[in-house]
Amino acid sequence: MKARIDNRIEEVEIIDANYNDYAVEVKTIGGKFDGVYAIVEKQDLIKEKKTKRFLVQMQDFNYDTKTYYYKSFGYCETIEEARKLKSKAPSICNTRILDRWTKEYII
Repeated sequence: MKARIDNRIEEVEIIDANYNDYAVEVKTIGGKFDGVYAIVEKQDLIKEKKTKRFLVQMQDFNYDTKTYYYKSFGYCETIEEARKLKSKAPSICNTRILDRWTKEYII
């Protein structure tokens, strides 16, 4: 997790999340204030979004337009998880794995 400390963005570890209603106690990791304990307002915490890298898609058929299309079957963080999820798809469906970072399909 990161926090704004002294108008700088620093990597921190939360020590006490319930310091009070408006603040948390943190310890900085690396950077200018390495190992320093600080009280940070909750509004100054920066939560990093974890985006899942791999998207498993399953082919489906639209009976109205008589065309095939791919729909999302699930998101995974690792290729191993994506392959396990792909194996759980119905065997009659074509499936593929999209690497969302490189925009390439993995067979």
